[in-house]
Amino acid sequence: MRMGSMPNYSYEISTAAGTAEDPGKETEIAIAYGVIHFVGIRFPSGSQGELHVQLFHGKDPVAPTNPDGNYSGDDQYIPIKEFYEITTGPGFLIVKTWNDNAIKARSCQVHVQILPKEVLLPESRLTDVIVAFLRRLRVPLPWTR
Repeated sequence: MRMGSMPNYSYEISTAAGTAEDPGKETEIAIAYGVIHFVGIRFPSGSQGELHVQLFHGKDPVAPTNPDGNYSGDDQYIPIKEFYEITTGPGFLIVKTWNDNAIKARSCQVHVQILPKEVLLPESRLTDVIVAFLRRLRVPLPWTR
């Protein structure tokens, strides 16, 4: 699979005024299987830290990895380096948001970049090829006894 063939996702998410943390607003964003290696969250100017964002895969927290944490900001882009592998389960992430402002709706952009594991960890693919080659030659592998 070529580098350019893996999708980068970008979503605009708006949250109504007064949306409480519990239950919050949940937005499903479709994704491909692979490794999430980068998440970026852009808060526009005027957000005043009132919009809060969390990302989940099923019930598992993706960003932040602390289930009680969240991201908020004002006129800033928060880049998050990540390594979250998705090989099974739902083909979507849940973006949970809530808005502390009782009058104005708030919005943010969420960017997700996914790559195949072989691209991020090429040595693991090389190891698989070497082990397969040694097995074909019937070389005893000490860790498989």
